[in-house]
Amino acid sequence: MRTRHKQAGATLIEVLTYMALASMVFLAIYGIFMAGRRYFEIARASIEVQQALNTVGFRLTRDLMETHAETVQSYPNTRYTSIPVGIVFLSARDDQDVFQYEPTYGMPMWQKYIGYYLDTDPNYPDNPRMRALYVAEVKPSGFPKIRAEKGTVNNVTTATIRSSGQNRRLLAHGIMAPTNTRPRGGFDCYALINGAQHHQNFTNPIYVNLEMINTAAGVARTGGANSNENSITSFLRIEGRS
Repeated sequence: MRTRHKQAGATLIEVLTYMALASMVFLAIYGIFMAGRRYFEIARASIEVQQALNTVGFRLTRDLMETHAETVQSYPNTRYTSIPVGIVFLSARDDQDVFQYEPTYGMPMWQKYIGYYLDTDPNYPDNPRMRALYVAEVKPSGFPKIRAEKGTVNNVTTATIRSSGQNRRLLAHGIMAPTNTRPRGGFDCYALINGAQHHQNFTNPIYVNLEMINTAAGVARTGGANSNENSITSFLRIEGRS
């Protein structure tokens, strides 16, 4: 008499079912991992942007509070239409970063011009819409002096600052470049006169808007169908009362 033995193991259909279930579990875990990693990258980039804004905000606020409002020049303007976006103004701080003033009358002793301007971002050299924020300074002949002069008196513009400025420093990456609808892009300087913004004639207080983008979600672009909705924009408004 022949004895029939049961065969242990799974059928092909069971194996395929197990593999399908395992794949679904793996994909779910992988999706959670990638989402967490992306969230971490965006959070880290946002922190970096905020830190850069804090650094720029502290420095720019101090410089604007120490300057004379009439010396602030915003670019581009009607006279200079194709030079780097930014502002130039007088500073009474010397090479040792000490504020100098005339002791008899307490008037500032202007030492140099300081310029904040947008230029090529080394992180995105091939993207003309992304810019970095730089600061540099120029000390024209005849300085220091007491009488405040506008930047154009000595032909000191953002173009001058960019080409021959000293102590050039990169302050922040990821600044929005100018657009046709917003002439100064992400770096905007103006005065409020009777509730209206004026970009040429500055009075106290002076306002500066700085808009920065973190690009953790990809290279950010601005405007129209090319906008990257995943990018995070940080906004800083500085009020300088000189």
